[in-house]
Amino acid sequence: MLDLESSYAEAHSNRRERQLVNNSEQANTQAQSSFAEATPPHVTEAAQHGNPPPDSQQTSQSSQQHQSPNMLFGQPPLGISPVQAALSHTREYVLLALSFIAALGVDRMILAPSSSTTQLRCYAIFWILWVLLFTGVFWSHVHRKPYSWLAGISIVLLCIWLLLSDAGQRYYNNPEYTALCILSIPALAMMHLQISSADFSVHTPARTALNWLSGCFVQPFTAISQLRSPLTAIWHTEDRDTRKSRLRVTAMSVLVGIPILGLLTALLTSADIVFKQGVNTIIGDIDLSMIAMHAFIVGVLTICCYSLLFNSDTRNSYKEPQRTQSLNTQSLHTQSPSTQLRETPSQSLNNTAIKDLQITEGTVTSSFSKHQPFNPSVCLIVLIAVLALYSAFSAIQFTFLFARQGLPDGYTYAEYARQGFWQLLAVTVINLIGFGLVLIYSPRKPVLDALLVGLIMATAVVLSSSALRLSLYINAYGLTWLRLASLLFMGLVSMILILSIARLRFQRLPLLTLCATLFVCWFVLLGYLNPSAIIDSFNMTHEFTQVAQL
Repeated sequence: MLDLESSYAEAHSNRRERQLVNNSEQANTQAQSSFAEATPPHVTEAAQHGNPPPDSQQTSQSSQQHQSPNMLFGQPPLGISPVQAALSHTREYVLLALSFIAALGVDRMILAPSSSTTQLRCYAIFWILWVLLFTGVFWSHVHRKPYSWLAGISIVLLCIWLLLSDAGQRYYNNPEYTALCILSIPALAMMHLQISSADFSVHTPARTALNWLSGCFVQPFTAISQLRSPLTAIWHTEDRDTRKSRLRVTAMSVLVGIPILGLLTALLTSADIVFKQGVNTIIGDIDLSMIAMHAFIVGVLTICCYSLLFNSDTRNSYKEPQRTQSLNTQSLHTQSPSTQLRETPSQSLNNTAIKDLQITEGTVTSSFSKHQPFNPSVCLIVLIAVLALYSAFSAIQFTFLFARQGLPDGYTYAEYARQGFWQLLAVTVINLIGFGLVLIYSPRKPVLDALLVGLIMATAVVLSSSALRLSLYINAYGLTWLRLASLLFMGLVSMILILSIARLRFQRLPLLTLCATLFVCWFVLLGYLNPSAIIDSFNMTHEFTQVAQL
């Protein structure tokens, strides 16, 4: 009996196993049939032979032949996200260096020369150097395009003609053709840049013309925000080697601090004659205002040139994600339905995590942005240098302006006050902007907060100097609408300084919202104070019959 029961149980278990196997085979068959019904026949045949689907091949070919209209303005096609079209940090550094060299060349070789002969010679040399540098940076695309070589060689030949004409050896006394060369070289340089891109085609001249127009008027501005990526990477990168990290902090402090100190020193020296004499005794007769102006020109040109080059290089690199997408489509179609159905939750999470990373030319970039990219050590060094400058300026203000200890020969207090009002007001605005940038984009540290308090106190001294200068000038020459509005505006700025100090203590204080609210209230109050009545009453009381304008 026991043997019969054991054999019966064994037969029952075998029958159960065969039933489970049959059910699984039926399920796989149904899944394959449903997948075959939902998939076109040519895709299924291509997947069985291990080839990519014909549709994907046709799609990739058609996408290479027909570009999106967005490419006319230096943007990737609609199917490609801006992150996919991003460049590696190394490439961004190269473009930034080329932009800075080009901007410095324009300032020194085109804008700076005074004589016409020297300027023409420098103009030709600059464009020759530009063609060489641009060809070297974009060599991977330029060397395969004969029309790009034609444009570059034409620019060089025109520049050589200008040099020969300027030397007077062979081609001279031809001002008409010289003027045409000066105008045509930048136009050819823009065409050289546009036809060196990957999306250039001899069969689409209208698109090339639109690219040329957008390169002149649109592309220098559409990618300005992309400059944040290389600057943030340079600023925020930390090296494990302590020595290299210190060198990086020192270099960044010099690069950031020198322009800021130069701008502030130029404004302060133009605002105060005594401070200017003290600065001249240290650095000599150097026109800091001209240096600040040229630095501003170089900075603006660098930003615009980087935006133009970034747009051009993005069009060169946007095709790589398409190839990646076609490879992913091929692997998707070559997988069997059962493999796709057996995707585990962990694999799904891994795929989601992979999609959150963008791989660009070997560099893996996280999709999130760093909210505080400023290096606190660099901010500390720059703030210490700025406060040292303000300490020297404040000492002069307390000695000569507040305490009235005398002025240089030939100056009255009214003339002394007239010189520096607007410059000091500009310094106040720059300080408030710097305070906001450090407060938002730098990690909070007690030492940094103390230096920010010092910056606000120095700004208060500058603002007090401006107010005293304006009051001296009003007492000497009378009151006007602009002077009254300036006095009231300085009262508004003093309230903003108090709110800035409070913002350091209360982090959730909406500083910008409060400042905007105060400005609206100040503007409304300015009208209801009846400025004309106040001006007439003050001038009649002090017997000002003819009021000089500020």
